[in-house]
Amino acid sequence: MATQSGTFTFSLPEDVNSDTLRIYKATTENGTYSLDVAVSYEYGELSYEFDTLDDTTWYKIQFYNSSDSEAGPESDKVYGGDFSKAAPFLAVSTSTDGANYASIKDVFEYANLTTSDATGSQVSKALKRARAVIDLRTAELDLSRFDVYEAPIARKKYNATLRILKEAEICIALGHLYRGLSDDIIMEINRDKSLQEPSVSIGSTALGDTGQQRLDNVPKLLGVSDRYLSVGAAMLEQIQPSSIRLTTVDPGTITSPRFKRPFNGWR
Repeated sequence: MATQSGTFTFSLPEDVNSDTLRIYKATTENGTYSLDVAVSYEYGELSYEFDTLDDTTWYKIQFYNSSDSEAGPESDKVYGGDFSKAAPFLAVSTSTDGANYASIKDVFEYANLTTSDATGSQVSKALKRARAVIDLRTAELDLSRFDVYEAPIARKKYNATLRILKEAEICIALGHLYRGLSDDIIMEINRDKSLQEPSVSIGSTALGDTGQQRLDNVPKLLGVSDRYLSVGAAMLEQIQPSSIRLTTVDPGTITSPRFKRPFNGWR
């Protein structure tokens, strides 16, 4: 067990009067969750620095409105061991909205992969490359582009952006992962001369292995890689501005949410 500092990143709650962020924990994913900490929350905040993150513990969050005694929906469950210092590791605050950076578990589940197909280390490296692509493509965007909308619409657009970013990151990571798997096959055969020898078949017995069967999988893996990369790129295109806004808004008339702490990748 190791305790470290982690960042919870979340979408905006539907209840603009939410004033408390609750963090729950459990020893197992489907175990009993107990309240770990409740902190003050001001609508518009997008992240919380959590100084006692346990890498053997599962977490979920929930927003609460103390004035009306109303609690929002609970977030998806996340594992503290999936935390990466390169990025926040949690970003779901309602049952339908928002997400930010994906976890290793998200990638495995999205593509129905198991650790026999790829290791956690390979997926982690692919995610880091995908995060670099996400940050590079979104660094010039600004949250103020939602200022022209009324608060409910601005919230939905912001939270939808987070969901698209997560889906795009998963797809880009899978594109790099499958390309890496195809390269592994090529390099394995290139290094092992025995796999380059012709095989001999006597009846139902095969002697030797040319590695041809594994080489036949390379185009398939590359095809899957290209498909995931193209889907990820298409998702990023959805959040890229298609035109330059020529109108201006008086700061005193802005009715959209006030974004106090832009999440990683935006200025």
